[in-house]
Amino acid sequence: MRYEVPVLYFNRSDTRYVSFYKEGGGAGLRIAGGNHTGIFISGVQESSQAQREGVMEGDEVIKV
Repeated sequence: MRYEVPVLYFNRSDTRYVSFYKEGGGAGLRIAGGNHTGIFISGVQESSQAQREGVMEGDEVIKV
C-alpha cells in the first residue's frame, strides 16, 4: 500500500507531501492525537520508509 501524507513540520512553517510504501506489517511510524489538537507523529522507526522520506517525531499530519 502506498501512503501519501502531507506533513506540517513541527518547528517550521512549511508543508511537504510525503509519499512512501508500507513495509511489512506497519508504516514505520506511530501517531498520537486525533482529537481537536490534531494528529501528530509520536515516533518513527529507524531505517523505515517513513524515516527515509523525512517524517520526524512531532510532525503534524494535516491530511491522509
